Amino acid sequence: MPVRVFPDHYREGDARCELLPRGTLLWRVHRVRRDARAFVPPRADPVSAGARFDGTSLWPYSFYYAADLPETALTESLMRDRDPTAEAHLIGYEEVAGRRLSAVRTTRELRLLRLCSATDVRAVYQDERLLWTVDESYAHTRVWAGRLWCAEGSAEGLLWMSRTNFPERALMLFGDRCDPVPLEQVPALNVELSEPDGLAAANGLLRPFHAAIAGGPS
Repeated sequence: MPVRVFPDHYREGDARCELLPRGTLLWRVHRVRRDARAFVPPRADPVSAGARFDGTSLWPYSFYYAADLPETALTESLMRDRDPTAEAHLIGYEEVAGRRLSAVRTTRELRLLRLCSATDVRAVYQDERLLWTVDESYAHTRVWAGRLWCAEGSAEGLLWMSRTNFPERALMLFGDRCDPVPLEQVPALNVELSEPDGLAAANGLLRPFHAAIAGGPS
């Protein structure tokens, strides 16, 4: 189901904001060949490629997804389009091979548009579909994110309630407003998802969600 059309009467400042403090610990799942602090370039195809709030060729911001908790980062990466009513979720090892769960820490305060409650979402003239719709409607949610990026010129990202681990939170940073990158790595906390110890740690985090990564090295 598509989300609502972005209103012409929207004005900068309509959205609610939250300041993410300097020193906040965040978690991210990414390819090991990518720096844990690296932003992803905008998608060339604005319709059929990408996740919920990715930048595109129409709204060309690079983007960076992260979460407050390691389990939220895992579920947002591995379970975001799975049926939440299923009794169990088996995740193939190929989905995590060559990937890492990294910890980073913010090096300065960040101003984020808050989408964590019904009133937050109504403030941007939207409803719960902005956060809860699944992949067939991501073309619409990417348009909304792009329009918010244009309308809220001082916002450095979005903060919302995770669909896969509510009421915990996920976030996305706008690359053009985060230069230099306001993150530092915390490598001592990283989880290598291709290695046996890392798989065991990840499966421990996924167990309360009745999910597990199957296969891989032993």
